[in-house]
Amino acid sequence: MSQDITGATRLTRFLQAVRPRRRVPLLVVGRSHTRALALAAEAEGARDVATIIMTNNPNEQRAWLNPLELSAYAPGLVVSMVAGNHHNRLGLFEPEEPFDFLFDENDSVIPGRRLVRRAEIAAAMLAEIKPATAIMEKLRAAYDVPMVHVTAPPPVATGALDQRIMNRAARSGRDLRLSPPSLRMKLYRLQKEILAKECAALDCTILPVPEGTLDENGFLAAPFQKGDATHANPRYGALVLGQLRAYAADGKANP
Repeated sequence: MSQDITGATRLTRFLQAVRPRRRVPLLVVGRSHTRALALAAEAEGARDVATIIMTNNPNEQRAWLNPLELSAYAPGLVVSMVAGNHHNRLGLFEPEEPFDFLFDENDSVIPGRRLVRRAEIAAAMLAEIKPATAIMEKLRAAYDVPMVHVTAPPPVATGALDQRIMNRAARSGRDLRLSPPSLRMKLYRLQKEILAKECAALDCTILPVPEGTLDENGFLAAPFQKGDATHANPRYGALVLGQLRAYAADGKANP
């Protein structure tokens, strides 16, 4: 064994030795999408789930995984919710030159927009996703138990949402226009496709969107919207929690 052990590593090992880990069936680690699940678990007083919610600000301590925090748990199932908003970062608002792309051979594009090659969009999406999958790699290395990744909720496409966002843009003095729902949905589908490949490399199962949460066009249905363009509400989080419990009970996770 190498003798080149940093002080932080020695401290981690010491704390692991003197403090028993908390055994918990579900350990959920993620960013803002985790809040819907955490609020649902809190509302029911759940004791079978622990959540670690990181911030989106890279300058804050909670933006990254803390090895000491991870060492406090002995989970039966590790749940990743670290990725999910990349499609919105790339295409929620219209750029100066509106674009579109063909997702597959059966797809169509909006006339009058710049046609971008799918490979170029995919490359940009992968670059967005890589920091999140780096966190997933650390989770995989930290725990020798089954791991799943929760698919982010799909885009929201309602007139009410459009108006809320435009009102916020007006108050901030920014000139923003929402991208067409069809483009946002294609970016979301591309995000899921890339994440599926990344998760496969980590032996991480993808958890699908809960049944009954989509409208007739595949967008997030109104009863499960939080009220912004990105997140679902605790009602949606409760359904995800049920999915995770069912997955663990099916023998795919350690007790």
